[in-house]
Amino acid sequence: MRTRKQKQTKSKKNVSARRAKKPDLKQSRLLAGLVVLDQRLKIFYFIPHAPQNLEETSPFGWYTPGLHASSNMILSATILPADVREPFSGPEHVLHFRLRRLLWRNVIPIDITALQQIAQIGVESLFRVVQTNDAELARAVDSLKFADGVPFLHVSSVEGQGHLSDSEFDLDRLLEFVESVFTHLSGTSEWRPFVNATKDAMQAANRQLPRSLDLCQSFHNVTTPNELALMSFGWRLGKDDPLVPIAVTNVQGDPQKYIDRICLTADMVSSERKKLMANLPAELLDNVYLISVPSVHWSHYREWRGQGDELTANDRKAFMAAYKNAVQQSTYFDSFDGVTDPHLLENKLFQMVMHMRAADHRCYTAGLSLLSSATLTPVLRLEPKVNQVRGQLKILAHCARSNARIRSQYKLSRLARVVGQRMHDLVDQKFLIRIDQPTTESRIQGLKVVSDVPLEWMPCGGLPLGLRYDLSRIPVLPGNLFLIHCMMPPVIIDVETLFDILVIRSFNADDPLSTLLEQAINHALKESGNARNKIRFVDVETEEDLVNALSTFSGAILVFDGHGSYEDRFGIGTFVVGGKPVDVWRLKYRCQFPPIVIFSACDTHPLDGSHSSCANAAFTLGARTVLATSLPINGGLAAMFIGRLMLRIFEFVPIALKHREILTWREVISGLLRMSYTSEVTRLLIRHEQLSITDAARDHVQFAANTAINNRQGDWFETYLKALARASSTHVNDVREMVLRWAPLTDAHKYLQLGSPENVVITSGRE
Repeated sequence: MRTRKQKQTKSKKNVSARRAKKPDLKQSRLLAGLVVLDQRLKIFYFIPHAPQNLEETSPFGWYTPGLHASSNMILSATILPADVREPFSGPEHVLHFRLRRLLWRNVIPIDITALQQIAQIGVESLFRVVQTNDAELARAVDSLKFADGVPFLHVSSVEGQGHLSDSEFDLDRLLEFVESVFTHLSGTSEWRPFVNATKDAMQAANRQLPRSLDLCQSFHNVTTPNELALMSFGWRLGKDDPLVPIAVTNVQGDPQKYIDRICLTADMVSSERKKLMANLPAELLDNVYLISVPSVHWSHYREWRGQGDELTANDRKAFMAAYKNAVQQSTYFDSFDGVTDPHLLENKLFQMVMHMRAADHRCYTAGLSLLSSATLTPVLRLEPKVNQVRGQLKILAHCARSNARIRSQYKLSRLARVVGQRMHDLVDQKFLIRIDQPTTESRIQGLKVVSDVPLEWMPCGGLPLGLRYDLSRIPVLPGNLFLIHCMMPPVIIDVETLFDILVIRSFNADDPLSTLLEQAINHALKESGNARNKIRFVDVETEEDLVNALSTFSGAILVFDGHGSYEDRFGIGTFVVGGKPVDVWRLKYRCQFPPIVIFSACDTHPLDGSHSSCANAAFTLGARTVLATSLPINGGLAAMFIGRLMLRIFEFVPIALKHREILTWREVISGLLRMSYTSEVTRLLIRHEQLSITDAARDHVQFAANTAINNRQGDWFETYLKALARASSTHVNDVREMVLRWAPLTDAHKYLQLGSPENVVITSGRE
């Protein structure tokens, strides 16, 4: 028999052994992440369409006919699982992996010929669903075979024997298909361990059942993204309660009814997400809201009055009624003021315009639904009247480009205040309450914007929206590019790859700006060891030089250092190589951009331009996020900005990775913009208000601001104002007034984070 002392000793040993075997949480997360990332278990939702001709894009939204035809199938895919194991995992676990960018839905509209080619080459995923709604496409898919012989599921609205009817397609049928793939794979011994291990993770007892939610569904364009986001995470909504009865057309509605329903559904998404995140790190919440404003191509605002002159009187009247409504739409429903002809709705030209716009809106809704359902993000769809700020934008842009020297900063500040306040006034108070509310939080929050107007400048809690939040924006147009943004999966970049940086430089030999950026980088990294050696400078004089420089680069970051230009007639932003403007769109089939592109040049996404900007072109060349400029920028400040960015990459990022579960490129840039903003404000107030402050005190103020920013303190701006007030012996309210007077438009305001920098995740590679 063992004595009591021996039992106690053994008990202590067992406790010690259990403690010794306690898994390392960081290592556990890494292993879980690797399992989740297994591409073989992802479900690919292919949506084939006929070959597209870009000349057939819709004139308002710039969507090709194939995407118009695909929009409803895209919407249906947003509530389907991304991985075969997802239906057997709790929604909080799914949300956790989505927020860490380890789990993402693959919805792929694709040219039918490209799908046929991919089928011959093969795809990593073993589970492929193909959706069609066209007879010719359905026949082509029925005869499709993948090279590996693994069966796929064809779902179609077209009647036929070779596929499943879309009316019968649901999660149960999807899981039956998954089981058929397992049966096929089990026929070979090499796949049996994989099948058995996967089935172990798909125990029937763990099947997640739908959960009822006290929310009626309307599936109107303005509420669909929120409703589908909830359904995507397993909630079943209540009875139908349409915003507009189906039988009612051309009737003036009440905007508040729409706004109330949008807010109701958004609040429900926020509430349910909060419950799911109860045990998750707060830092994972990347966007408190997605704010969207629909748009049409800017040329219509300028040219619409002169259209339709060649039409008959009746046709022109009908056409112009529909056209004017599209261009001047101010709320969520159509309005035809002054039109009394009862036959208007029957006119073919009227119907054509209305049908085209409806198809554009459905594609827009599909894109928002993809974004919302990916990470359970509530969507606030603002009224399109926000676009009425365009007139003030053109005035401000003209002033910024005029190179005026007399009181230019004061005038630009005044115009920027007008623009910001105008946008604020055009947004309903119920939306503003929700947008302002997270500013009371103790930490900096994230915000996603889908818009063609600079909502970054709208005031929010004493700051512009783009500095209050970690904000990134997806342009609405071109429509095809917008949908691509919404579908692209995240990018995970090892920090060593992030350190591999290419700077393409193009200046004339006698240009005073030619060496500024290199000098700024050298100065910023003078105490950072061999960091400078990881940045490669390439001088280019021709488009061919540019293509050659990119062909040998495999890193993650491209910086273009040069001049940008804005062509007013066509509204195109270009950058200059060898003294000549380069149309970046022409490079599409000649080179590939890395995931991160930074333009240190003017007007690379013009404030008042069309949608043919350098930034948008960069996305077609492979970029996932672009730091662009909306106006001319100061060459010296731009060089300092890039120098600080290099320091932040080589010094801040490695430190942050030791303390964060996730670090995104958006946070890297957002913090830099805030720090650049505070240093610019200090400089402006010293210059224009003769603020008395010593160099040592100035450094102390900047250090206080930087510390608060890097710690993601929600009150970082108040910390900066108080430090500046103390250092200059000025009352903090007086400093605040000075900032409002002189700093509504700093160079930091002119930088735009476009694309999805929050989906560019940086890892240490050493875990």
